[in-house]
Amino acid sequence: MLLLLSAFLLIYGAMHCYFYWRLRGALPPLGAGRLIIGLFLLLMVLAPVLVRLLEQQGRALAATLLAHLGFGWMGFLFLFTVVALLLDALRLLRARWAGPARLALPGAATSSWPARVLAPAAIFWLAFLAAAAGCAYGYREALDIRLERVRIVSDKLPLEAGVVRVVQVTDIHLGLIVREGRLERMLAVVAQARPDLLLATGDIVDGQGDNIAPLAERFRRLEAPLGKFAILGNHEFYVGAAASLAFHESAGFTVLRGELARVTPWLRVAGVDDITGERLGLTPPGQEEQLLALLPAETFNILLRHQPKVVPGGPVDLQLSGHIHRGQIFPFNLFTWLAYRVSTGLRVAADGRYLYVGRGTGTWGPPIRFLAPPEVTLIELIPAPAAS
Repeated sequence: MLLLLSAFLLIYGAMHCYFYWRLRGALPPLGAGRLIIGLFLLLMVLAPVLVRLLEQQGRALAATLLAHLGFGWMGFLFLFTVVALLLDALRLLRARWAGPARLALPGAATSSWPARVLAPAAIFWLAFLAAAAGCAYGYREALDIRLERVRIVSDKLPLEAGVVRVVQVTDIHLGLIVREGRLERMLAVVAQARPDLLLATGDIVDGQGDNIAPLAERFRRLEAPLGKFAILGNHEFYVGAAASLAFHESAGFTVLRGELARVTPWLRVAGVDDITGERLGLTPPGQEEQLLALLPAETFNILLRHQPKVVPGGPVDLQLSGHIHRGQIFPFNLFTWLAYRVSTGLRVAADGRYLYVGRGTGTWGPPIRFLAPPEVTLIELIPAPAAS
């Protein structure tokens, strides 16, 4: 955790230094304003840590205000950095390989427009406006919950079972920012999907239990005749496994921690803790391998695993994962792909199992999504003879 925090602060601090350098190149001498700007940027670097400390101390109002400011700034700064670095790269390429392209305007002298667009002040303001527009669009996109439909045909499903509607939610991140209003939007889409079986694949909780406890009742109202099952993601361990378990149980979920649940005679659901639990000493090593060895070959087996990695072994028919959010803010999906070598959606893994990776239903950190809309996933399990 200390290594992860140190790496985050180093990278995030460097982004703030870049912003300050670009700001100084765009504005007149700042004078005494440098101190004010510097203190603000320092506060923003530390905001994610301060939010968690304030929340742990029970200062909910201060934590909420700082969370909206700090995480909103985080989304803006990421988009600003991406656009500014792209313009900086174009500026360097132009200086290295290209002469000035000239644009003749009617009745005016020829103008060297690339030099003007790629001047330091222009780069700052173009990146600033693009980031602001991206945040405005991303805030709206984060509220646009999509219902994604997937069909899977299997000869392990008896014909008399009909179509089984499995609904997945993942990465809601209930806490200081994702609260009643956003949750109601998500659960309205879940209800629209009419689940027979509701599955939550981690990071449902991202706040202290006493602050989000009233939200559990909204989950409990959802109807799922075949049951509601969940696993713990990495954020459930960050905020406290005991509080997270209490919330899930209050919400009506059965939490699977290296366990196998018999849903019907022909359907099983298995679930494992996120690897973070093992790293923190809260999950026994080898949990997933031991669980996979227990799966019966004759039933349709669904594995809930938060991070989208396939561990071979055992007759898994469908693995449901989340975690990567499709990057949440483009182009961060490039980094998640490098880390996991998988994108969101449905695919067939090397061992033949179906792997579905959800884009996430909520947001972590910045309350925005940019070119990565949130989703609730409806997976229809269809008996092979009835596929036609």
